[in-house]
Amino acid sequence: MFHQNYEIRNYHPDFKTQIINLERLLWGEDAKKNKVYFEWKYEKNPYTKEVIGVVGLHKGKVVGFIGFPVSKWFLGDKKNYFYALNGADSCVHINCRRKGLNTAMAKFVNQNYKGSKFKLMTGFSSNLASMTSGLKVGWVPFTQRKYLRRYDYWEFVKRKFLKKLNVKLTNTQNILGKYGKIEVTRKVNPVAMANLREKIPINKDIIYLCQDLDFLQWRFLNPKTKYIFYYIWNNNKVNGYIVIKYYNRIKAGKIVDYAYLDVQYLQKILELLITQRHFCILHILDVNLNKDLVKILYNFGFHQRGLIAQLVSRKRKTNKERYFLLKPLKDEKQEDYWYINNLDIRKIENWKLTEICSDDV
Repeated sequence: MFHQNYEIRNYHPDFKTQIINLERLLWGEDAKKNKVYFEWKYEKNPYTKEVIGVVGLHKGKVVGFIGFPVSKWFLGDKKNYFYALNGADSCVHINCRRKGLNTAMAKFVNQNYKGSKFKLMTGFSSNLASMTSGLKVGWVPFTQRKYLRRYDYWEFVKRKFLKKLNVKLTNTQNILGKYGKIEVTRKVNPVAMANLREKIPINKDIIYLCQDLDFLQWRFLNPKTKYIFYYIWNNNKVNGYIVIKYYNRIKAGKIVDYAYLDVQYLQKILELLITQRHFCILHILDVNLNKDLVKILYNFGFHQRGLIAQLVSRKRKTNKERYFLLKPLKDEKQEDYWYINNLDIRKIENWKLTEICSDDV
């Protein structure tokens, strides 16, 4: 397929080095780390044997790329599932922008995978540019990416003050260890996490991410992200856990995944996090949250928009709204294709989403 002076093709291993070089615009300048990241994300994905992506070529050189890591989703029953393509790492060379290349690549993927085993495409990490391109080819926003936040203002001010005095600040190494039945560690325990998830009752009217052993053994090996795992144990079994992506420099944490047999286990972990002041800032994705969990979060001081968040967004002009996008891999104009097992995929109440569904954490 051609678009103006660009050729658009499926990914081939011959393009790998050029893609990694191009992605420096998104991933940073460390070529070795970028190579490891690409291989983890695309080549070691547990649900596909080949890298799925599309490249834009100009005179034989890669100037554009969109990757599509594969995810597996349950439809209220672990025997009933489907696969999706997750749009990621959309990047166009700075000399080739504003020429419709990103939109053309998105259109190519849509045409190329119609009728495949993949039911739909998702955009859970879309920035403004990729979101605009997706909307042009039939993707729809089905929920806003919004958060509940909690700020420990005293800890925040204290760290700012100590930093000005050039006092060495504590890092996450100091919070690791055991606190009664709660273990805080950097080590993922995929077996314990998978065993817990096997015991959790299933809502038959919900689409949710498959987090089986294969997924858990792979997902938290992301070489670009630092995680801390909070496990609450009882009789050598995990009854609940929280996974936090942390930003050591500012002592901020984002709750990217969690699971529990009873919400009280999550409450105990949150109580530890907050009373021990492990983080100045905590975020959790506020999308279709369990009502009991929302109540607990509000009791612990989480809110939709804190004072610091407002000041930061004004200073950096970051008020642009971001959305989760999706599109069936068929003709989106035909109403039936927006349904899977009689569930309308455009309605957020039919989904269970945590931040780990997005490829950017």
